[in-house]
Amino acid sequence: MVGKKGKLSFEEISRLLRSQTIMLSLWGCEDKKSWGYQWYLALKKIFGEVILFDPRAKRIEHGPELMKENLLNTISEKKPDYFLFLIESSSLNIETIEEINKLSPKTKTIVNFGDDDINFEERSRYYALFVDYCLLGQPNYKKSYIKDGLNKVFPFNGVNTEDFRPLKLEKKYDVSFIGQPLESRIKLLSFLIKNKVKVNIWGRGWDKYPEFKEFYHGPLSPEDFVRTINQSKINLSFTRNQYGAPHFTGRLFEFAACRAFQLTDYFPELNIHLKENKEIVMFKDERDLLNKTNYYLKNEKEREKIAKNSLSKSKKHDFVYLFRKIFGELSKEKKFVRKALPKINAKEGSISESDLKDISSLKEKIKYYDYIFFSGRKVIESKYRKYLQIYSLEKTKKDISCCSYFIYSKYLGNYMKLNLFRGFERLGEERFNGLLNLNQFAVRKDYLLSNIDKFRKAAETGVIDFISKSNTSLIKIPLVQIVKPTNFNEQNIKKLDKTSLNNAFQMEFTFKLHSLLYQKKIFFDSYIYKLIISSLIKRRKFILNIIYELGKENLRNHGS
Repeated sequence: MVGKKGKLSFEEISRLLRSQTIMLSLWGCEDKKSWGYQWYLALKKIFGEVILFDPRAKRIEHGPELMKENLLNTISEKKPDYFLFLIESSSLNIETIEEINKLSPKTKTIVNFGDDDINFEERSRYYALFVDYCLLGQPNYKKSYIKDGLNKVFPFNGVNTEDFRPLKLEKKYDVSFIGQPLESRIKLLSFLIKNKVKVNIWGRGWDKYPEFKEFYHGPLSPEDFVRTINQSKINLSFTRNQYGAPHFTGRLFEFAACRAFQLTDYFPELNIHLKENKEIVMFKDERDLLNKTNYYLKNEKEREKIAKNSLSKSKKHDFVYLFRKIFGELSKEKKFVRKALPKINAKEGSISESDLKDISSLKEKIKYYDYIFFSGRKVIESKYRKYLQIYSLEKTKKDISCCSYFIYSKYLGNYMKLNLFRGFERLGEERFNGLLNLNQFAVRKDYLLSNIDKFRKAAETGVIDFISKSNTSLIKIPLVQIVKPTNFNEQNIKKLDKTSLNNAFQMEFTFKLHSLLYQKKIFFDSYIYKLIISSLIKRRKFILNIIYELGKENLRNHGS
């Protein structure tokens, strides 16, 4: 029956969703051990048909180009009502979204943004302009989307309560941690161990740290994962991201669903979902962690009361419950209208490096412009490069916008991608600046004219030393393809050691090589020969080293 004021009732919404199709495209979603597969199981209970498309598996099986072609063909054929996916700058990007909208105009696109504490300012706020709805793993960022005029966003922090559930098992472990080694985690666990706390550690990577040998028990299967949570008096839920800031993780709700007591980093925003000292306990530093660990080990009743409260709260974070709520809301929309990009009332123009030589001519050329772009002949621009860089300057009120880039070849395609933000954070100013190319930049006209000597120096020498966190908006999205890096760029790339290279660049060519190895076509495809010849001509020894390492890895796997 129809609800009040003509609104759809719960039964009508359920019937409607059972008549609809959703396509799920998350990395690893066809792997039954992945979190993406947990989403699939939940969506199966809501929709009439769920189409699984694992881009990671398809990329290895078919290669990047054919993977994208298969994705678009599936959407064109099936025309799902919804397409839920993760953004990936190489394949599932803005251009792909546009193609989907053309092939299947009624398909509503939904993207999952998990780590906006790292990505919102540099990535998510731009991609969100091109999709219909957003799921947010960091609910405290909803206000940032609303401020940008992006209203169709839904906080999404969930758990499969069929798998994660209370088990009647003995609490055989005092304190447990499950996860990978990060700097902040290593420091906290070392402190507890030095202070005689019986810590138990599971997860991949800890075998590389001899100091934890006595406490490390190896990785866990999904079944043992749930058992271990249930068997632990205190579960350490360290939530700091790779840059040391606390954020929301699915682990918080996995512990809660198991009726497990957890101690987590101090993060007031967690009160959005779990109330401090009622459903979860937070610590502020090493000493606070130690004191609370010892306190709750001794006070079982208080510990169990908090764990019981968290179990009650977890029911509202069950995947099926959350998906029903979200898609129920979407079903109530009377008429779906795809939003247009926000209008920007600003004038822009492009200049070349040679335009910087004569200040009088430059002033005349740009006198009617608000924003200035650098654009050389050996650069291919994304359709939305200018729009997004102006948008970034309008939103951030900064003077400079710097986007990421691909290194492109006619014969190899996009074979390297600058990891803009990670490089900025980890390489150090001198090494990072050596990778920058003037064609990545957009600037306010007044800033350009006030700092003309700096830009002239960059054009003449390749040295870019004028960016900082305070004056530059970094966009992680590669909006330009550099056909020929400057000699200065080439020299600085070749100086990077292996770790720095991994921080600075994503080696796109490895996706193609992995696919050819999987298909056993590595020696029957011209790609590897073109890559080797190009590397030899340009003296890029690091690419040859990567090819060599991939070959050794393949031989080891084949031998086993």
